[in-house]
Amino acid sequence: MANSIDVQKIVDGSRDTVIKVSLIGDNSGIFNAFTIFDPSSYVNTGINKKIVQVKYVLNGFSGVLLWGSSTANKPIINLEKDHYSDFFYEGGISNTGVSGNNGKILFTSDQTIPTGNMGYIMLFIKSKDLVNGER
Repeated sequence: MANSIDVQKIVDGSRDTVIKVSLIGDNSGIFNAFTIFDPSSYVNTGINKKIVQVKYVLNGFSGVLLWGSSTANKPIINLEKDHYSDFFYEGGISNTGVSGNNGKILFTSDQTIPTGNMGYIMLFIKSKDLVNGER
């Protein structure tokens, strides 16, 4: 059995997207640049996005979120244990400066996830295609 990852759409709107990512380890390896968000699978298929909030609980491991790119993925934020990060008042973390931007968000764990260890990540994403300049 391999590590499992499940992405649940909570909100799939023309401007706002909320997803919950559930992760379960089985000691078989790391998640390496695993796509957890691909805009082509949502109502708003535009690639210019910004993350306004991240809530997560990771039990026994940590990782990093990355903006997807056709050239080189770009780190967004390191995820360490349990945390809540709100970027709303700063205008969100945008991917518009990423070379080769494809709108995807990826997850990489920093280590093999031990059997039975699990976690979740909730992402609150806004489309910059529709709300350029708006928070």
